[in-house]
Amino acid sequence: MKVSEAAPLSAAQAAFDWFRIMADAAPVMIWFSGPDKQSIYFNERWLEFTGRTLDQELGDGWAEIVHPDDRGRCLATYGEAFDARREFEIEARARRHDGVYRWHLNRGTPIHARDGTFVGYIGTCIDVTERRNAEQERQLQLVARLVRLREERDADERKRLLDEERRRIAGDLHERVEQALFAIGLAATAALGVAGAATGAQLPGLLDSMIDALSDVTELAATGAEQLRAAIHTLNNVEVVGRGLVGALSKQVCEFRLRTGIEADIVVTGSDEPLQTDVAETLFATVREALANVERHSHAGAVMLGLHISPASVTLSIQDDGRGAAAPWGADVEDPSGLRVVATRVLGLNGTFAAGPAPDGGFLVRTQLPLGVGASR
Repeated sequence: MKVSEAAPLSAAQAAFDWFRIMADAAPVMIWFSGPDKQSIYFNERWLEFTGRTLDQELGDGWAEIVHPDDRGRCLATYGEAFDARREFEIEARARRHDGVYRWHLNRGTPIHARDGTFVGYIGTCIDVTERRNAEQERQLQLVARLVRLREERDADERKRLLDEERRRIAGDLHERVEQALFAIGLAATAALGVAGAATGAQLPGLLDSMIDALSDVTELAATGAEQLRAAIHTLNNVEVVGRGLVGALSKQVCEFRLRTGIEADIVVTGSDEPLQTDVAETLFATVREALANVERHSHAGAVMLGLHISPASVTLSIQDDGRGAAAPWGADVEDPSGLRVVATRVLGLNGTFAAGPAPDGGFLVRTQLPLGVGASR
């Protein structure tokens, strides 16, 4: 049987009154809108929550309690669903009578008369604040767990890399010491041979030969000692691998400043690219030798380090404000290797190395090493 527009008003009114009684007794917030999108009813639960009158909520008045950040989205969702005559749901914050915003899940359903005529929407609102807070807490716990697992994984990987690097350095140290001692032994044997083979007629020239032979022994011993010192220092600072270089350099600069009283600072620019082990070690050694050079020879009052890392290369510069005229790398008798050894390592990694007086005064050491594809590993 069709419900026609000629139905008695009292019957329609009675049906609406019965609907209102049931809606007011419901444990959730209920609303009703007509075919023109305007709200025409809110139940007691709604009015208790908002602390507003029914007249204040009618029409579009209900939108006033929606949080300003959610209002536009809420109205758009309602309008689009209404025009399409389809169900919708949306979560938004609504202001309670005490001014506190609570999250609600709002569901709307189109309703039709028995003859198919669209007569409006009926909707419910359920407070989901606790559920959202619980979900957010679970998400935070999940994120914290993932971060913790990543840190543990990174720590395990870093430990593995450090163990590998220590083993490599230990092997290299053994090889260098063995080679240095062998060379010293050969030079000493040669010196003894000169002394043993000498005859009375050769005695006048024996002293010069012995001096030359012992000079070779002294130079080999000094070179071996420098190689040993560099290897041990690298072993003690193996944490420079990967992303530890910046921290290791900062620590080195700070210790230099405290030890010498010379102002020193480091500026790091570019990306956060992880560096290959040999590249990081070489840069660390460059800074060590350059700062030693500043301390011993420059009479500087300040030194500045610059480190720029890009996906393709890493550039390091160390400049002081000292005299800048000296050429200590390789020229100082007390330090026969120093920057010269560093330069050899840099060139071995297909990099560039320069050391000398800076155009604006002082002494400048500049190193550039390739990264990524084509770089030495």
